[in-house]
Amino acid sequence: MSKYLILLSIIVIYLIKSVIVSKIFKKANIKGYKAFIPIYEFILFLKLIDYKWYHIFKYIFTLGVITLILLAKFNLDLVNVILFLMCLVFVFEYVIFNIRVGKKFNKGNFFILGLILLPIIFYILLAFKGWIW
Repeated sequence: MSKYLILLSIIVIYLIKSVIVSKIFKKANIKGYKAFIPIYEFILFLKLIDYKWYHIFKYIFTLGVITLILLAKFNLDLVNVILFLMCLVFVFEYVIFNIRVGKKFNKGNFFILGLILLPIIFYILLAFKGWIW
C-alpha cells in the first residue's frame, strides 16, 4: 500500500509542478502543454534563461554521479570528496539557474533569494501573479 501512496504522491507533485511551469511558459509565449513533457520542459526552461540545450547534461551528470555514489554506499574518502564536490557544483548551478529566472522576470535580489531558499512559494508567485516575462 505504501508503494502506491508514494507513487501517487510523486504523480501529484509532478502535476502541480507542471501546472506552475505551464503558467510560466504561457508568460514566455510557449505553449503550456509543453510543461508536462519531462525532459523537454527542462530544456525549454534552460532556453528561457538563455542557456543552450546541452546544458541539461551538466544537471544530469551531476545528479547521476550523486545518485550512483549514494546508492553504492562507498566508504572511500575519495568518493566522499567527489560526492561533496558534485553537491557543491549542483548547488552552484541551482543558484545560478534561479538567479537567471529572477532576472528574466526583472525581480530584485530579495525575490531572487526567495527563489533560491523557498522555490515552491516563489515559483507559484511567478506563475500566478500578473508579472510579465
